[in-house]
Amino acid sequence: MGPVCSKCVRLTQFLPLFLALWALPTRAQTSPLNVEKVVILSNDVNGNGLPDPGDGLRWAIRAQNTSAAAVTGVTLADSPATIPPGLSSSWFSVVPGSVTTTRGTILRGNEPPVTPPYNEEVQVDIGTISAGGEVVVRFDSVVLPNLTGRICNQALLTYTGGSTVSNDPDNADPLDPTCLGPIGGGNFVVATLRDSLAQDVDGDGQADPGDRLL
Repeated sequence: MGPVCSKCVRLTQFLPLFLALWALPTRAQTSPLNVEKVVILSNDVNGNGLPDPGDGLRWAIRAQNTSAAAVTGVTLADSPATIPPGLSSSWFSVVPGSVTTTRGTILRGNEPPVTPPYNEEVQVDIGTISAGGEVVVRFDSVVLPNLTGRICNQALLTYTGGSTVSNDPDNADPLDPTCLGPIGGGNFVVATLRDSLAQDVDGDGQADPGDRLL
């Protein structure tokens, strides 16, 4: 028997999630849940304004029930290894203990990492979202070394009777992944951007989907 590929073993753990993403309808999907995902560069170690290995990223996912009835059996799965169909994806690590949710139970992401220094999946058992209600899940991550390209990622939400993926609210294309990058400086123009939270919809002092930045 030949040597075991450790990365291949890790990838097989997410096969059900990959298959669920591939099985989703393309752009015409109708879902009672409107799911938006945003990311910010929360810790820019070298101050170049770009995500580099070792920099910190903060992700926020807001799921809103836009229907007139409660949505039951809601679960969220978000893996740094998830590669949206048709796109390449770079890996980041979930910071243990950083996962929070406004509703439900955190199943994965806050435990000590099995393979230091990173966790590979966030799972939340949200349960029921009432008509017009919403839930916000947040987590921090760190860009892993030896990576290039852009970080692109989507969260998968399943519920009784269906499933949907997160959308980047900054792009007009529906159900598109949330991306950040490119990783590293390379031959790119670097500008300094400073922002402030001009409208904090839920008053939590953090940048969330639907908030307005200056």
